[in-house]
Amino acid sequence: MKTLAAAAFFMVVSHVLSAHLPIRDSLTRRIGERGFLILYSALSMAALVWLGWAYVHAPYVEVWGRNLHHIWVPILIMPMATFLICAAVAESNPLREGLLPGGYRHAPIRGVFRITRHPVAWASALWALAHLAPNGDLASVILFGALGGLALGGAWSMDRKAARRLGDSWAACASSSPYVPFAAILAGRQKCVWSEIGVGRCVSGVLLYCALLYMHGSLFGYPIIPLFFW
Repeated sequence: MKTLAAAAFFMVVSHVLSAHLPIRDSLTRRIGERGFLILYSALSMAALVWLGWAYVHAPYVEVWGRNLHHIWVPILIMPMATFLICAAVAESNPLREGLLPGGYRHAPIRGVFRITRHPVAWASALWALAHLAPNGDLASVILFGALGGLALGGAWSMDRKAARRLGDSWAACASSSPYVPFAAILAGRQKCVWSEIGVGRCVSGVLLYCALLYMHGSLFGYPIIPLFFW
């Protein structure tokens, strides 16, 4: 369990330090942008492998225990996660464009970014936090809590950097492309245009969800499909 906690701590700290602008700028000057990206990717992969290995070998320490009914939490939440992932494919993120050299380009907010400016981060967070419910042990709390917190914390950190860099331009983007999914739509500041997302991406989200349900047993050792027939 100590190894798992150390792996989770390493993953979070390595991402936080890599995203810290003074450290990133210093490394970029020394090894170049490409070198920094290679180093960042290697650290991220090493942290993820270490975290997965430590989780598999961690002892079972019950926190709230496992309940068959809790499995419905990820079953009901994961469709939103797979939708967000697939809807963000090949879409230009206005936030990321604003952080490119040269400043904010007033990229139009369209598609899934009308729902949230961080679709991939929210998809990751929903996946992680939804899996906390049916896995009521300490190792799962550390694993999924770290991954979910890292996803939402990373998105929040990007927002802070964007706000400092873009100023008034950022305020307009943040108002119409919210941090919390559907917040701007519910507040009447934005509308969801499904034609911009496209039928193909929506269908891809459904297919990805079905594939994960079907392959869950072989991939993660916990079959889901049989539960529908109990």
